[in-house]
Amino acid sequence: MKQKRKTKSKYNNKKVELDGCIFNSEAQSKYYELLKEKQGAGEIQAIELQPSFVLQPGYKKNGKRFDAITYKAEFMIYLPNGDVKGVVTDTFSIKKKMFEYYFPHLSLVAS
Repeated sequence: MKQKRKTKSKYNNKKVELDGCIFNSEAQSKYYELLKEKQGAGEIQAIELQPSFVLQPGYKKNGKRFDAITYKAEFMIYLPNGDVKGVVTDTFSIKKKMFEYYFPHLSLVAS
């Protein structure tokens, strides 16, 4: 019987569970706690965890299938004034351009 090998995370982070959610690192879970505090104080209206956006749909060409290009933010934050903020990952620069093209009504903000 084959044993399942445990793979190390890309940045040697340890997953953390908080409020029934699994976060990829302690830093992410702490940031989530901060966001929850701000939500309790009325500074944030809502928090969405790991929303995914399709930047280019998948397609077929010459019988070969190409996967969609997606962007997954760690958090999307809805502010009381209607503004939306997202916290971004390392694969940000090129996907930010695509995101802003397809979703001009939303903004990506690095914290």
